[in-house]
Formats: sequence, structure tokens, C-alpha cells
Amino acid sequence: MPQLEIATFASQIFWLAVTFIILYFYLAKGPLPVIREVLSNRQSRISNDLKKAESLKEEAEAAQADFTTVIIQARQKAHELLGNAKAKIDSEEAARNAKIDQNFAQQSKEAERRIVTLRKEATEKLIPVAAQAAVVMLEKLINAKVDSKHAEDVALEISTELSKKA
Repeated sequence: MPQLEIATFASQIFWLAVTFIILYFYLAKGPLPVIREVLSNRQSRISNDLKKAESLKEEAEAAQADFTTVIIQARQKAHELLGNAKAKIDSEEAARNAKIDQNFAQQSKEAERRIVTLRKEATEKLIPVAAQAAVVMLEKLINAKVDSKHAEDVALEISTELSKKA
């Protein structure tokens, strides 16, 4: 094999070095800077994307913290409004119940007063009728004339005693 002959080693090493140097300069001036630039751009883009992702993550965490704070404040305000509304409704209900109780007490007093008045009027109207009935019964029972004025006085006394007991 010709490449293994010792006499041609020097020329083979020379041409290997020349070819390597030519190939090296060709690659150093042509595709290697382009590849190096592409890799550098890729690395910087990845680095920028990671920084951007980190800043977006921090913004998202801050937004979530703000959102959580807003929700907590909204819940507290809702509880406060609910408590205020409940207190207002309770006070209105208490005022309304007090007014109703006062109204019922007033109506009760009025009804009692009317009952007393009606009882008095009924008694006053009933006394002459009771006296007249007593006079008629006594006249039929004992066949004697009874004084109607005296019967009215007795009926009035009985009525007075009954009203004192009631």
C-alpha cells in the first residue's frame, strides 16, 4: 500500500498539513463564524427567554398576591356590610315591634275602657228591666202591689255589689 511506504511519509505529512491549513482557513472564514453566531444568538435568546419567563413568573405571583388581598378585602367588606344590614334590620324590626306593642297596649286600654262603658250602660239599661221583671214576678207570686222605685233601688244595690266583686 502506497500510504504505508516510509519514503512518501514526508510528502504525505506536507500535503496533510497544507490541506488541513486550507480547510481550517476556509472553515474559519466561512461556515464556522455563521455557526458560532447562530449558537451565540440561540444562547442569548434562551437566556432572554428565561429572564423574561422569570420576570413574568414574578409578575404573576405579585398579581396573585394582589388578587388574594383584594378577595380577602372584598370578603371582609361583604361581612361588614352584611353585619350592618343585619343590625339595621334588627333595629328597624325592634322599632316596628315596639310600635306594634304600643299600638296593641293602646288598643287594649281603649277596649277595656269601652267594655267598662258598655258594661255600665248595659247595667243602667238592665236595672229598670230587672226591676220591672221583679215587680211583675212579685205581684204574681204574692198578689200584692210592689213599689217599682223600691225594686229599682234594690236592683241597683245588687248591681253595685256585683261590679265590686268583678
